[in-house]
Amino acid sequence: MVELAVADAYGAGFEYADRPFVVRGNTLAGYVQHPRHRDVPPGRYTDDTQMSIAVAEWLLGDDQGIPALADLFVRAYERDARAGYARGFRGVLEEVADGTELPEVLRPESDMSGAAGMDSTRAAITAPAAHTGTAALSKACVAYTGDVDRVATIALAVASCSAEYTQDLSPALPAGPANGP
Repeated sequence: MVELAVADAYGAGFEYADRPFVVRGNTLAGYVQHPRHRDVPPGRYTDDTQMSIAVAEWLLGDDQGIPALADLFVRAYERDARAGYARGFRGVLEEVADGTELPEVLRPESDMSGAAGMDSTRAAITAPAAHTGTAALSKACVAYTGDVDRVATIALAVASCSAEYTQDLSPALPAGPANGP
């Protein structure tokens, strides 16, 4: 979980940023401030890590039902409300009292992140095949541009659990991700 949070926090500085900014800053020398999202300080993980924590709690729990997962998504947000969520989804999480209301409020017909989510997932699955170390994998995920924090989160979660990858992320990165408000 730590590696995916580190990758998410690193990628958050580059999410949907212009390619020249990504090329200049994607050095793994440290976390960077996103050029537009000033409400997400460098080194802060995003919704991708929080939702991954909720999924991990769900997998480890006794109730494997979808309502239990929905409740964990809401509780993960409530215990650590932070910038980084899509505006619409953040609004939904702030509107509902608990997970039982979440499926009723979500709009399954929304296409706000469907195509982007598939592209991110595809990138996260293919990127690990081209790299043997977590540092090169992190840089490659960010270099894709787009929803790079999601790509890095998924890819590093996989790589961190495999003996096939050298765990060589820059020492500057694991010092975060930052906690706090």
